[in-house]
Amino acid sequence: MDSARPKRKTTVNVNYKEKSELDLVQEQEREANVIKKAAKKPEPSKPETPTKLAGKNKSQDKSQYVPVDEVVPINFQPKCDQEFNVLLDLKGAKVENNVLTLKDGTRIKKGDFIYMICEPPGEPYYIARIKGFARKEKDDATKSAKNYNFEVCWFYRPRDLNRKSPDARLLFASLHMDECPISSFRGFVTVKHRAEIEDLDAYRMIPHSFYFEKLYDRYMVKMYDVLPTIKLTNLPPNYYKALTKRYEYIFVEVGRGQDLLSDPKNCEKCMQWAASSDSIQCLRCQKIYHLLCVDPPITNKPKRGFAWFCAACNKELEEELSEKRGHMLHSGLPSQIAASIKDEDSDASEDVSSSQTPMEVESRSESIQTNETELPNGKLARYEELAIAFLEADKNLSFEKRRELEEWPYRYLGMHAKLEDALDLQDRPYPRAASRLGTKHQFTGIVDWYGHPVVYYDDSDYPKARSRKKKYQKEDYVAD
Repeated sequence: MDSARPKRKTTVNVNYKEKSELDLVQEQEREANVIKKAAKKPEPSKPETPTKLAGKNKSQDKSQYVPVDEVVPINFQPKCDQEFNVLLDLKGAKVENNVLTLKDGTRIKKGDFIYMICEPPGEPYYIARIKGFARKEKDDATKSAKNYNFEVCWFYRPRDLNRKSPDARLLFASLHMDECPISSFRGFVTVKHRAEIEDLDAYRMIPHSFYFEKLYDRYMVKMYDVLPTIKLTNLPPNYYKALTKRYEYIFVEVGRGQDLLSDPKNCEKCMQWAASSDSIQCLRCQKIYHLLCVDPPITNKPKRGFAWFCAACNKELEEELSEKRGHMLHSGLPSQIAASIKDEDSDASEDVSSSQTPMEVESRSESIQTNETELPNGKLARYEELAIAFLEADKNLSFEKRRELEEWPYRYLGMHAKLEDALDLQDRPYPRAASRLGTKHQFTGIVDWYGHPVVYYDDSDYPKARSRKKKYQKEDYVAD
């Protein structure tokens, strides 16, 4: 009886011996011979049907179909008539007043958008904005271009931020600055803000044209909305002139651009700018207050559907309630009463407006526009006063000269900044984060312990304790 275990059918033809290099070469040669023999054998011809013969006769006049993949390579690119790759000839080139002048008369100045050589080669060119020119050796005062480098502010492509976008012309602005050699220049490019483009489809057809509408900060790891300062026409006139003279763009948190595009709002108590996130508006008089300026302070804004009245309007409502208590229910809600009073006031205003002439209405609207930045006490808002002082001190500089003196074309003016910060020449334009000082992140309502009140004292009133380190060292030395 054979005691050997029978093999499975699938393992009968398996060769478990290891193949040598010679065996692999012979196997490859056999496969190549089989492919050659198969290619030489003619395919058996099939009899053509009458319908195929008719179609063949019709297609004889047309060009024969050729598969595109066999003719056009995968990395095919059409020829470009325009000069794309530009290499600068720096012989005789000079840099003066932030302007690089080549021997052929080409000028590259601060504020130009340029292509920069990429790393590694083969990737799309980097896009940057020239921020200025920096000397390689500060002691060398020559104007030769070989002694200077570019100071550039980079633009990011979506692929740089791990974002997928089908639009190859979309860019993201940044405050990322680098110093690069002038020899890395590869050509000029056009970059505009989305709000400055009327027809985006036609703009995309223009060669070397890109656009942006957001700014990415790599330190905050956050996106910001960018707004051209020339579009902020609702700002007060003097502040608008001062802001546009200094900066070309401002950037704010995403979704907060409407605060600047709307009419300026000031707190009635502190007379400072009041953002919608930290302010509240009276339903009756439409005056705005900071949440912390109200007495007592308000920690959270009322939810939607709930009205809020300031102290003066609340007092007026109580007086009107007492007068009309005879024909009103005692349980009437203040919001309903205010709505009925508002309807009566609107009816009365319609009667008055119908009796006015068109000339009186125009004169009244002009007076409202001229006094929109004036506060109730007759003074201007602080940022408007600072804007007037800035324009007076800067009147000797033209619009172009002031822009050349500015370090950055962008300025943060979001929820953690004030309007007057943009007029401070020493203030930095970088984005800011919220402070962690205050009731939101710290507990301030600590109650004094019984019989142990907290006493604050000034450290400067007490003499500082003298160090006894030397005395101890001497005593130890004597003991030894």
